[in-house]
Amino acid sequence: MVAQAVNSVRGWVEVALGLLWPHRCPVCGGVAGEPETGRVCANCEETIPRITGRQCEVCSRPFPINFSEAFVCQSCRDRQFHFVASLAPVEARGTVRDMIHRFKYGKQRWLAEPFALWMAELSSDHRIKLEEIEGLVPVPLHKKREKERGYNQSLLLAEALAKKWKKPVLPVLERVRYTETQTHFDRKERMQNLRVAFRVRAGAELQEKKFLLVDDVFTTGSTLDECARTLLDSGAGAVWAITAARA
Repeated sequence: MVAQAVNSVRGWVEVALGLLWPHRCPVCGGVAGEPETGRVCANCEETIPRITGRQCEVCSRPFPINFSEAFVCQSCRDRQFHFVASLAPVEARGTVRDMIHRFKYGKQRWLAEPFALWMAELSSDHRIKLEEIEGLVPVPLHKKREKERGYNQSLLLAEALAKKWKKPVLPVLERVRYTETQTHFDRKERMQNLRVAFRVRAGAELQEKKFLLVDDVFTTGSTLDECARTLLDSGAGAVWAITAARA
C-alpha cells in the first residue's frame, strides 16, 4: 500500500512538472510532447542525418550505395586501427553539427541526453556484443582543457549512455600531455599530435577485459585509436568505440 501511494504521488508530481516545465525539443526549442528527457520533436527528427544504410564495418562511414555484402572503406583498408570497430548513430552535419557545437563549446551539457538516446539505439549492432563489454571508457581531456571548458563532454555522454545500457563508466584513461586541438590537422598530423598523450590510471585492472570507448565525434579516428592502443598495451582484451556522430 505504501509503495502504491508513493508511486501515485510520484506520478502526479511528474504530471505537474510537465505542465509547469513542458519538455522542450533540444533542436528547435518547441514543446516536443514527449515525456522522456532529450527526445527530439517529430518535425526535427526528420532533419537528423541518421546513418541507417550501408556503412563501413570499421568506422561507420555511410555510403549512398547499398552493397550486398559487408565492406570496409578505403581509408580503413589503408590503416590498421587498434579498436575493432567504431559505431555512430548520426552524421555530424546540419542540425547535428550545430548540436555538437552547442554541446562542446556552448556549455549546453544537457544535450548529452538526445545524443545518448541515439547512441543507445545501436545496442543491437552486429559489430558489438554488449554483454561482453566490461564498461564504458570516456576519452579524457587534459586537466587544463577541462578546466577551460568546465566539463568533459565525452564523460557526460558516457554517463548518459551507461544509464541506458546499465553499464559502469570506467574512467581508466587520463590525458597526460596537453595537445593542440585536432580540428585543423589532417590524419597524419593528428596521429603525431596524440602520440603518448594518454596513459592508464594507476591501479586500473584491465587484464583481458573488453571496453567501449566513448567520444563525441569520429573524424579520422586518431584519438580513439591512440586511446585503444593505450588500453591494449596495458592488457585490455579488446576495444570498441562509439561516438555521438560521424564526421
